[in-house]
Amino acid sequence: MEGRRPSEIKVFLFLRTALGTGRGEAAPSWENTDWQEVAKIAREQTVSALVFAGLSSLPCPPDIPEDVSTSLMLDSGRTEHKSSLIAAQASSLIEKMRSSGLSPILMKGPAVAAYYPEPAFRAGGDIDIYFREEEFSEALKFLKDSGFNPEPGPDGSYVCKASPASLDIHPRYFDLRPSPLLPSPGSPEAEILMLSSHILKHAMGPGVGLRQICDMAMALRGLEGKYDKQGMASIFKAAGLTRWNRLLCDYIRERLGVDAGIYPAGNRRRLGRLDRIIFSGGNFGHFAKGRSKALSDNSLSRKTDTFLRLLGRLPFGLRYGGREYLSYLSTLAKGNFGAEPGTNSLR
Repeated sequence: MEGRRPSEIKVFLFLRTALGTGRGEAAPSWENTDWQEVAKIAREQTVSALVFAGLSSLPCPPDIPEDVSTSLMLDSGRTEHKSSLIAAQASSLIEKMRSSGLSPILMKGPAVAAYYPEPAFRAGGDIDIYFREEEFSEALKFLKDSGFNPEPGPDGSYVCKASPASLDIHPRYFDLRPSPLLPSPGSPEAEILMLSSHILKHAMGPGVGLRQICDMAMALRGLEGKYDKQGMASIFKAAGLTRWNRLLCDYIRERLGVDAGIYPAGNRRRLGRLDRIIFSGGNFGHFAKGRSKALSDNSLSRKTDTFLRLLGRLPFGLRYGGREYLSYLSTLAKGNFGAEPGTNSLR
């Protein structure tokens, strides 16, 4: 991994070990390793549990400072505890919805965690659930009758504050412009496209982290044999995202050791473009310079900062998702600066 900092190389080694995708590489030299930096990257990328699991599973684990080891262990414990609670919360909610005659489709977090060797090591966030248009209103009524208070978001979704995780109820499955060429939600092809387009959306905006990259890698591996790879390439092409998914598949192959087999290997040098986005901002770009202040100030500061960061990704966005980038740029301005709800948003 030419051009990568030693701490980043170590993080990828630990991730491959934890995810069971290691390629038998020799353990790197541990001298002069900045273990504080390794822990910082793991925390910012919300992969502390995976890094700690991978580090602990190495045949010859290195000696690391006790404070770093303790910090990673505590982060890992918190992640496992919260992820288990979120998984139980999601499972109970989905079961109640189905018993009421609804057809919820669980997205992202708890759904993709099932593809991990140890699901609880995947840090949980919100619970995202998709409903088809014809039963979306009924789903909102179910939530209100169940004691939730769905609040509309700028992208047409609704948020319900809950514990341990908030619920995000979506009328759209893909972070893409609607098209009859997109696969049906609930299919393996749809899940792969949904994860891929979600990563692109955030990579073109404030940023995206290693947790989402690991999600895509685990989904591709977990769904192996359940979808046609040539057909998947055709779906990416129909969505106008061939160039993006070539980059993403190359990145996952080289950095995490998962070869989706959808495309042949490409030019490694271009992987640095995605590296810079990932390591400059961390999980959803929250650790990028000035981002935390914008998020904590007020709604207008957050929206303005998001819009400016999207503008800053102009070369990347036009190259890897031209049509979607221009659509995001337009609808973000409309959805967050005074237009009616129902537009797409990079919150």
